[in-house]
Amino acid sequence: MDFKAFVLEYMPNGNLDMWLHFDNRFLTLLQRLNIMIDMAAALEYLHFGNATPIVHCDLKPNNVLLDEDMVAHVADFGIAKLLGDADSVTQTMTLATIGYMAPEYGLEGIVSTRGDVYSYGILLMETFTRKRPTDRMFSRGMSLKHWIEESLPISITEVSDVDLLRNENAYVATKDCLSSVLGLALVCCADLPEQRINMTDILVRLHKVKLKFLRDVEGGDGILSQTMTLATIVIWHQRINMADVLVRLHKVKLKFLQDVEEDMVAHVADFGIAKLLGDGNSLSQTMTLTTIGYMAPDCLSSILELTLDISAHLLEERINMADVLVRLHKVKLKFLQDVEEGNVSVNKLMMV
Repeated sequence: MDFKAFVLEYMPNGNLDMWLHFDNRFLTLLQRLNIMIDMAAALEYLHFGNATPIVHCDLKPNNVLLDEDMVAHVADFGIAKLLGDADSVTQTMTLATIGYMAPEYGLEGIVSTRGDVYSYGILLMETFTRKRPTDRMFSRGMSLKHWIEESLPISITEVSDVDLLRNENAYVATKDCLSSVLGLALVCCADLPEQRINMTDILVRLHKVKLKFLRDVEGGDGILSQTMTLATIVIWHQRINMADVLVRLHKVKLKFLQDVEEDMVAHVADFGIAKLLGDGNSLSQTMTLTTIGYMAPDCLSSILELTLDISAHLLEERINMADVLVRLHKVKLKFLQDVEEGNVSVNKLMMV
């Protein structure tokens, strides 16, 4: 018998709720930041990546799935809504999850992208405090939001997950990072929708928080400095030309620190020959010539599988930007994990 079905990717690491509230699970600060950045990127795509904005309406830890590389995927679009544009609103009678839905949603059924921002802010708080918004401690006018609001900025350690503050070597960097993240969460959870920031700004601010944290942890005795010291010993032992290699390693480190220091967040510019389409799968024609070397399919082939998938000759064989984003996040996460665990070799650092 014929039947239709959605075949979805298996998520071996379960959902975010398991990792936050099960006793045998633990997420590092960097893992939590990466998960919330993944979520912000997904929501930014839903809100601004298409002609018709999509509002999820039910963001909560159970609906954040984690794949084998701990990359977060937003799931369960059962009560999602389509809007006319990013600033428009609609109404619904469908009830979302208590504790996560925005005030205007619960009181009047008003659906907007700003409602997702409110829910995301609650998720940020829960992720870094490990307190559910429905915890029994929150009653008689006290809520997760008010609890954090009263504690910032002088008592950040009283509301943060204590397990995140156990590393004495990174205590100050961790404390500053938590203060920035929870401060951002409060901005997301402003009572009035028009006072909340959008997902694009949230994504930029989270990247800056993460870059500052990595810079603060690196300091002068971080993994890059240790790698360079090790490289000196290894190169001397193997009688390789030490001068050339050390120069390149210094350039790698200086560029990394410079990029972090200057908050080098990339912004796409020059929309002079941009075109508007009906939807993500529609086509259009133009007589305008784009830049030689970057226009498909004439771009140079690369050893990277991702580059080959993007540059396929046939239009239907090219992957979409959502998949590109997921795969790039996996590459970045793998690199950061290697750095964090001290598995980055001299040869890897030399490949610049």
